Amino acid sequence: MTNQKEHNPNYGVTLQQVMELWIIPEIKKRQDEGTIPTEPPYTLHKAQVLIGADGTKIVRLNNEVKILAKAKTTKPITKGQVLYESDIETIEELLLIEEERDLGHFTFIKFKNSWILAFSFIYDTSKAIKLLKKGEEFLSSAKHNTTKGLWGASATNLYYAFENIVKARFYLFPNQEIRKSTKHGTLAGIVNKYYKNSDVINLSQKNTYNFLHSNINKARYDETFKMSTTQVNTMINDANALVNEINKYTHKSN
Repeated sequence: MTNQKEHNPNYGVTLQQVMELWIIPEIKKRQDEGTIPTEPPYTLHKAQVLIGADGTKIVRLNNEVKILAKAKTTKPITKGQVLYESDIETIEELLLIEEERDLGHFTFIKFKNSWILAFSFIYDTSKAIKLLKKGEEFLSSAKHNTTKGLWGASATNLYYAFENIVKARFYLFPNQEIRKSTKHGTLAGIVNKYYKNSDVINLSQKNTYNFLHSNINKARYDETFKMSTTQVNTMINDANALVNEINKYTHKSN
């Protein structure tokens, strides 16, 4: 979850864009509908744009905003105590509530005459975490197979580990192709496309996935199939790097 304050040089541009694209049009729409008054001028102190992986958006104004704040208080507090602005020294982080953490968002609040902006372009963390958990199960089996020199079983489990882990990585982005298709070939195409166009998948991870994808049938059915320990360890390291990257984005989760 990225947070910015007014001294950040990118803050003003981001805030202005969010205001112009979604917040001001929403205020005008509601004023036209008569749900908020035109006079006196509408005072905005909180706003939020929730964005689904399919591009759908929900705009919230003022007391509609749902957010959790990590803050430093000016005095000791007890659970459930009502806090006022004067009780808070600084706001360190803004987080989506649990049931909305699969959404991307822009959220900003006014605090002590300054705006604090938080935003995230990470989607479907709950689905990604489930895929990651399944991938880690296969990865654990692959590591065990490797210690026994069971190369076919090791490669098979590595393949299914990569399938789930790579899917988890792509689920964090609004990629509709990965969400709609269950075909192995689709994932292979996405891996190679994203390697060329982004830093989501690095060269070693791409090569590992392509090798496993191309050799899964040999690993399952060919008794002569073999790999070196060095080769397998490289693949395991590639998988571990993706696991760490996913954990960083999901915070296991936030």
